[in-house]
Amino acid sequence: AVDGRIHAMHCHHQYNLKFGQTVFPCLVFVFAFSTHVQAEVKKVIGPVATVQETESNLEFAARVDTGATTSSVHVDKVQIEDEAQRMVDNVGKPIRFRVNNHDGETKWLKRRIVDISEVKTSERSELRYKVPLTLKVNDVKKRVLVSLNNRSHMTYPVLLGRNFLRGEFIVDVELDADNDS
Repeated sequence: AVDGRIHAMHCHHQYNLKFGQTVFPCLVFVFAFSTHVQAEVKKVIGPVATVQETESNLEFAARVDTGATTSSVHVDKVQIEDEAQRMVDNVGKPIRFRVNNHDGETKWLKRRIVDISEVKTSERSELRYKVPLTLKVNDVKKRVLVSLNNRSHMTYPVLLGRNFLRGEFIVDVELDADNDS
């Protein structure tokens, strides 16, 4: 609004409407246009995606979970340098962990433990180490904190949480894994 007027563009014509006039068609158009522009910037992803961990170059089947704050990756072995009894005392220490994808390929990675987090699952509450990893889905590459977790009992070895999805993706649950963009 400028000087009590609303400015709207439609079919290369500009309309200046005073606030007392009926403006619903123009407002609907402006709202629809601005929503459409925002959607074009983001990629559409389905409920399942293929994720690459960039250091190992391993690909993982991933469940997209907008309810999860942090992404999680399956690890089947962990070694912490000078490991302490309490998890909180291991923050800042080097950790080696073996990632294992859905094809049975494994790779050892080494990082520094950045944090621990309490994760509440449907079964229980547990503490997990968090480390930075660079994940890539199609042409979107992001370095995010991931929690290390034994996901062997899960269908998907990676869970993509909001920390990876935010600002980049819109989730369309009707897409199947073969059609994600």
